[in-house]
Amino acid sequence: MPTPFEPSTTPDSPAQKESFWMGSLRALSVALRQGRWLPTSDAEHHKAEVEILEAVQSPHRQEMVEVKPGEYLNTLVVGDESKKEEVVVMLHGYGGGIGTFVGTYDAVTPHAKVYSLDMVGFSRSSMVPYKSCTAPEKAEEILVDYLEKWVEKMGIEKFTIVGHSFGGYVAANYSKRHPERVTRLVLADPWGVPAMPPDQKKPHWL
Repeated sequence: MPTPFEPSTTPDSPAQKESFWMGSLRALSVALRQGRWLPTSDAEHHKAEVEILEAVQSPHRQEMVEVKPGEYLNTLVVGDESKKEEVVVMLHGYGGGIGTFVGTYDAVTPHAKVYSLDMVGFSRSSMVPYKSCTAPEKAEEILVDYLEKWVEKMGIEKFTIVGHSFGGYVAANYSKRHPERVTRLVLADPWGVPAMPPDQKKPHWL
């Protein structure tokens, strides 16, 4: 039997398409509320991650970096580790992880040493009590604080930070709070950035 995400027939009319996507969104909402996404385990998660990273041709290693007692950030280091003059840190989007940039690492490593990490609360990194946050600013503070603790643990002084989607939002906040660390800020389809005003003809570079 097809699931709401695998219709037996492709919806053709606008009304059918709207009904299909609304049904899919309702099914997704119910699944999330009931905690029934996909049955998995950390071992299965790690296995899938290893398989994804097999696509990376550059030398790379993975480690769990302890940023606070008993709390870890899943970290991938790609490229020549002796390269310290040019460092790039990559932040994934919402629901993502270090596998997000699997198609990008090899293009960047000839020019820089690359670090990628699962942000705190995401993928295989430690969970934190976000439910205790009473304001968005508190969640931002947690994300930036853990990222800075990770930077300190890795012994990184200055770097280019690349953020995709929600990672762009975090990267921008980190850059605002720690400008002394950031040499370049690269936002790839960042979350939380408004559309370009219609009267603005030239791109606005951050």
